[in-house]
Amino acid sequence: MTPLSYAGITIGIVAALLTVRWVTMRSLARWAMNRNKDLHDLYLGSLRLPSIFWALAIGIYEGIQLSGATGRFALDADKVIYVLLLASITLAGANLLTRLLRHYVQKKALPIPTTGLTYDLVKGVVIAVGVLVILHSLGISIVPLLTALGVGGLAVALALQDTLSNLFAGIQILLEKPIRVGDFIKLDSGQEGVVRDIGLRTTRLLLPQADVLVIPNNKITQTIITNYSMPEEGTMIVIPVSVSYDSDLDHVEMVLTGIAARATQEVDGVLAAPAPSVSYTAFGPSSIDCSLSLKISDVTKRQSASHTIRKMIFNQFREESIEIPMPHTTVSIKQGQGGKTDL
Repeated sequence: MTPLSYAGITIGIVAALLTVRWVTMRSLARWAMNRNKDLHDLYLGSLRLPSIFWALAIGIYEGIQLSGATGRFALDADKVIYVLLLASITLAGANLLTRLLRHYVQKKALPIPTTGLTYDLVKGVVIAVGVLVILHSLGISIVPLLTALGVGGLAVALALQDTLSNLFAGIQILLEKPIRVGDFIKLDSGQEGVVRDIGLRTTRLLLPQADVLVIPNNKITQTIITNYSMPEEGTMIVIPVSVSYDSDLDHVEMVLTGIAARATQEVDGVLAAPAPSVSYTAFGPSSIDCSLSLKISDVTKRQSASHTIRKMIFNQFREESIEIPMPHTTVSIKQGQGGKTDL
């Protein structure tokens, strides 16, 4: 049988197997989604790409058997089948291991960084081992390859300097844990948001306006960061208040304390412990300045809580006839000699 005939038989078998694979995967996906979503996400998701390799390997093998090919051609085809099987096992193992790791870390709340970089490193190690096994099975010596990589390592490092810098910065972030996925942070540039992921090159920050800020990892390690989620969730909000010099300060303090007590009951996220406090901070040019300090459970609720409490203060001060003074400047006019006016 000619090579063209063998190719036609092989292509026909592979096409038939890919069709069977497509129908089978769709049927299993529907069944798994109805019965067990974890089964769909963990196992079926890990087999989508490797199953294509299996179809190719079986198609090549059956093509050889049906065509009766022998000699060097058959040996080369056997090597291709072997490589396809090893590659499929490597990909299936890498996908399954990372998916299982992500699933159990999240389910058991294990103290392992749940970032894209962690899973990429795990997958990279499995794939690297698989590639070394494939090379060894093909009779390619690994030692000269490693030596060549060592010699060319300097050139590669120079060419990928920026990428490697971000990679090692990401690993440093994972080890030192100044930020974690889910932390609410503020950069020294003033931008703030929730850390969504720490990847190979970048860290993604979800801003309050629902935009995603992408920052190179090496910039993160060089930036001053305020982490509102460490050492524990929650933060203090301080609301500045100004009252007139004619105000009864004890009465003002009592009103603010009452508003704070109401806020712990009515405003989402405001905590009763530690107890809210009122403190006078400064004698301003036209007012006495004070502040109301409260603890909130989640920093993402800071803006909405401050908004509601400020409205409560304004309305209550109006009812209690407590004046919030407008800034003003007093100009003194002095009559000088000769009828001249000095300002």
